[in-house]
Amino acid sequence: MNINHESSNIVLYTIGSLISHFGSAIYAFAIGLYVLKITGSSLSFATTLAFGVIPVILLSPFAGVIVDRFNRKKIIISMDLANGALFLGLFVFMQAYSLNLWTIYLTTFLSNVFVTFFGICFIAVKPQLVSKEKLTTLNSISQIITASSGLLAPMLGGLVFAFIDIKLFILLNGVSFIISTICEMFIDYKYNTQRSESESKRTLTARSVLQSLKEGLDYLRGKPILIGIIQIFVVFNIIYAMGIQVPLPYILNNILSVSSETYGLINSMLPLGLVLGAALVGKITKKIAFRKLLYTLTIVAATIVTLAGSATIFPAINQTTMTITIFYGSLMGIIGCTLTLIDVPLMTFLQTETDENYLGRVFSIVLTIAKAVNPIAYIVAGLIVEQINPFLMPIIMGLIGMVIFYNLRGVLLQQTRHIA
Repeated sequence: MNINHESSNIVLYTIGSLISHFGSAIYAFAIGLYVLKITGSSLSFATTLAFGVIPVILLSPFAGVIVDRFNRKKIIISMDLANGALFLGLFVFMQAYSLNLWTIYLTTFLSNVFVTFFGICFIAVKPQLVSKEKLTTLNSISQIITASSGLLAPMLGGLVFAFIDIKLFILLNGVSFIISTICEMFIDYKYNTQRSESESKRTLTARSVLQSLKEGLDYLRGKPILIGIIQIFVVFNIIYAMGIQVPLPYILNNILSVSSETYGLINSMLPLGLVLGAALVGKITKKIAFRKLLYTLTIVAATIVTLAGSATIFPAINQTTMTITIFYGSLMGIIGCTLTLIDVPLMTFLQTETDENYLGRVFSIVLTIAKAVNPIAYIVAGLIVEQINPFLMPIIMGLIGMVIFYNLRGVLLQQTRHIA
């Protein structure tokens, strides 16, 4: 393998992914503010968000099939190019017509259709871009980009909304996707692959999309270790959603009545923790076996979730703005770091243990389950939080998490033993 090609792939992937992630994140934030400005309606704002999520839930399984059956390089390039063309077309449209609500809905929906195919394809293609030894590094870079866009997009989106005309921003967004496309054209997508394109094309003419999706499910059923890891991933998402994502904002805003500045500062610690975790994960995974690391961190994560409700036991935590900021900010930072230290090794493991020809379908199934489960978890947690002391919710979910992860130790400590 050519080391220079590998380094070039990492650099080009980083640039392309950085532009695509930031472009999408900043657009989503800025266009949401724009909708609120022109309508003053929270329903219209929520509808815009919904049009951003619906394509992921509906199309992910089929996107996985297409990613496995078509040339992945062409999918990546065409999806970013389509996004660029969409925003450039919208800019041209706005020269003659005003930007109305339904145009925004349609653009947001189409953009997220392209992003869904692009995202699943980029996840599936990572093992082809670098050697196995560098895959954790590439996943860490991806996590840093995702966390950074989550941290900076609201700030940059707010600046865009305040100081840049929406037409100019849409033009710049379109151009940024074109630049990203150009970077992706020069990536060597066959650097580390055993995948046969000719077999992929033959498969395309012989099987239907639904049959291919069934084959993906059958492949998963034949891999108990993958099923076990996905179970852990789903349980972890539910514990985090119901123990942190729903009750903590309610506690901070409705119970403790913190200022918007304090709330923003506390939340900013999460992406900072994600970045820190991404910087550390490569060194940690070299020293600690995957099975031990994952088992330890899931128990640690459940313990941290429990601590989010500890103020009901130690009321001094909530006495001043400083103690609230330090405690909950530190908690969010540790949670962010732990999330990365769990997600990156899990991602790398799934990528290395899954056959290249099934990667798209496996990750699309994982993404669909996660996206479908989370809204249910949010609704259930929201209903419960209003009926009980909200500080009890993190404690309950954290304790449940400890019990479940302890009982799943067989998956963590036995089935993954061969990769220690």
